[in-house]
Amino acid sequence: MGRGVTVRRRSVHTVIAGMTLLIAACTPSIAPAPTPTAEPVPTEAPTVVTVTPELPTPTTAVEVETVTSEPQAEQPLTSFECSVSARSLRLRAGPATTFDIVRGLTSGQPLVASARNPEGTWVAVRTPDGAEGWVSTEFITCAQAVDTLPQATPTP
Repeated sequence: MGRGVTVRRRSVHTVIAGMTLLIAACTPSIAPAPTPTAEPVPTEAPTVVTVTPELPTPTTAVEVETVTSEPQAEQPLTSFECSVSARSLRLRAGPATTFDIVRGLTSGQPLVASARNPEGTWVAVRTPDGAEGWVSTEFITCAQAVDTLPQATPTP
């Protein structure tokens, strides 16, 4: 029994080796064609350009004095946006109900506040169409605190 296995192994190896030789013999041998070489093209000698950079003109050193300023008190804002928070509001010629009515304003109407009375209860405003007058701070909502506006005292 041991001998039959050996024969089979040899015959399998023999068959594989024979097939490999057969396949190798059937494969055509293709060699790449030689690559043609281009003939050198005569060229002119390269032109050499010499560039001489211009050097900057020497300047004298200047001393810079650093000035440190004293911290200044926060300046009041010159203007900021507000809007009417009441259903309606009267734009007046001055900072009190005793002043003439310039016109009526409606809820949500944008205003630009530019000054306040000394008590901070009235604000000088301008409407988008350019009307100017005073409104009570009680009926508006502003983007900044009213006391950050400059103080103004209107003439009666």
